[in-house]
Amino acid sequence: MSDSNDSSSWDNIPPAASGTTHPETGSDQNSIFMQTYTARRRQILDVLNVLTSLGNVLRLLIKSRRRGRVAAAHVFLLMIWSVLANAFYMSCLMSFWCSNIAKKQFKRWEIITKKKIESICQGEDRPCTQNEDYFFHYRSKLLVKYKAIYQGSKGHGSIFGLSREDPHNVRQLVNEAIAALTRLNIHGLKSDNLVKLFPENKMDPALEIMSEA
Repeated sequence: MSDSNDSSSWDNIPPAASGTTHPETGSDQNSIFMQTYTARRRQILDVLNVLTSLGNVLRLLIKSRRRGRVAAAHVFLLMIWSVLANAFYMSCLMSFWCSNIAKKQFKRWEIITKKKIESICQGEDRPCTQNEDYFFHYRSKLLVKYKAIYQGSKGHGSIFGLSREDPHNVRQLVNEAIAALTRLNIHGLKSDNLVKLFPENKMDPALEIMSEA
């Protein structure tokens, strides 16, 4: 234990600037925290002064006879208990402040997540049209598009220009296929209709669900 020099060194601790604003908590919460911090700092300084006085008493008791040493041991235990109690109180104060920051962050991310989920749900809502002809026509177009993309992803090429071949050659092959089907008395075909000739695969049910969504 040191004497008045230690006490004066603790008295010279500069208080934190009260004008600072924590980016997460805001000015109001920061002001409350600074007031609490100042009060706790004053209490800690008072405790340190008491501990310094107790240290001086402890040194005197150690120099005395045997009873004094027993009393000194009791005083020393009381000093340890006081320091631990104040440290526990200070840790509780800091944990309370940190929990407030965590609660604000959880609330902020809860709002962001809720908005994200709502936007995803809106994007997956079923069609709102009551025109069946329009619905089935649009569904057929989407199904053709998804099937073409799926075939292209499997490396089978596509009549939509998704293959790596020359687009001119692809267009020529499509025209030849339509002409051959016309000779079989299948008229009125377009290039999009050729996608329906793709063989069925296990992904067709999923593609149909996607086209209806």
